[in-house]
Amino acid sequence: MGGSEDGALVVDLRAFKAVNVGEDGTAQVGAGTTLGLVALKLNDLGLGLPHGTCRELLCPCVRCALYAHRISQAWVGVGGHTSYGGFGYAGRKYGLLVESVVAFDVVLSNGSVISKLTRAVDKDLFWALKGSAGSFAIVTHFYFRPFKTPAVATTYSYAWDGSLSSGQAAKLFLAWQKFGATAAPPELGIVLSVFKPAKVDIRGTFYGTAQQLERVLHPLFESFPKGFKKDVQQGGWIDSLNYHSGGVPLDSAGSSDSQNDFYVKSLMTPANKPLTPGSVAAFFDYLFKSTTSTNWFCESLKYDESSHSHQLPQSKRSSTEGRVPPSTS
Repeated sequence: MGGSEDGALVVDLRAFKAVNVGEDGTAQVGAGTTLGLVALKLNDLGLGLPHGTCRELLCPCVRCALYAHRISQAWVGVGGHTSYGGFGYAGRKYGLLVESVVAFDVVLSNGSVISKLTRAVDKDLFWALKGSAGSFAIVTHFYFRPFKTPAVATTYSYAWDGSLSSGQAAKLFLAWQKFGATAAPPELGIVLSVFKPAKVDIRGTFYGTAQQLERVLHPLFESFPKGFKKDVQQGGWIDSLNYHSGGVPLDSAGSSDSQNDFYVKSLMTPANKPLTPGSVAAFFDYLFKSTTSTNWFCESLKYDESSHSHQLPQSKRSSTEGRVPPSTS
C-alpha cells in the first residue's frame, strides 16, 4: 500500500529479493527484487518472463551530459511492474507480465496474511491484485508461470537521427501501424519511438534468426525513408535483455540507484480503430514544430492479445505512450 497523499503508508520491500523455482515450474519472486536480477536467475534455469526492458533515457541533444541518467530494467522493481501491467518486447508472444501470475503472498489491511492466494482462494481479490495490487494488499511474493526461453533472439534498431520531416515521420508511423496490424508475427516485438528533436527509431526483439527477421520486416522496409542507421544483433534471450538495457548491467547488486522523475501519459487504441492519417499528421507536426526547453519522447507499442498463449477474449490493441523527463533548461 502506498501513495503520494498525506497520511499514506509506504512499505519498503527491498528485503524480499528471493527467486525460487519449485518442482512444478512455478517461480516464487520476492516483491522487492528487480527485473534484471529475476531475469538472470531464471535464465540460469533456461526460463524467462515477459517483462519490460526500460530502454536507456538519454539527453536528445546528441546524448550530451545535460541528461545522461539512464533507466534500466536493472532498477525496475518487480512489484510495480507486475501489479500495473508491465509490458515488454516478448509481450506479443507471451502476454503481459501480470498475466503470468498464478498466485500471491499478501498482507491485508487488517494484518492477516494469505499465502499463495489464487483465483480459487478468492476470485475477487485475485482479480483486483492483477491490475491494482497496491490498493488492496501488500504483496510480498508473486508466483509466476515462466516460459522456456527461446533459443535465438535477434535485437534490431533502425534510427533516423533528425533527418526526417514531420510528413515523412507521419508516413513512417502509418506504415508501422499497418504492418503491426496486418503482418507482424507474435514473435516480433516492435516499438516506434520519437525523441526531441525530430529523432525517430524503430526497434525491438525478434525471437528468431537475423535472416528470418529480414524476411519478416521486408514489407516495412519498403516504407523506410533513406538515411537510417541499422543495428541488428543475433544472440540468446539474455543477450537481448542486455542489448535493450543500454549497457547498464542487469545485476544491480552493490550498485546505487539515482532518482529520475518524469511525467507519463499513456493512451490505447483498438486495432479496428487505428489512428487516422489526419490525426497522425497533426501529431507529428506538433512534435516536430513545437518549441520547448523540456526533453520529451514518445513510444508507440504494438500489442496483440490474441496472439499469445495467455490470451484473453479481447481485441488487438496498440498503445502510444508519451514520457516527458525533467526540463534541463
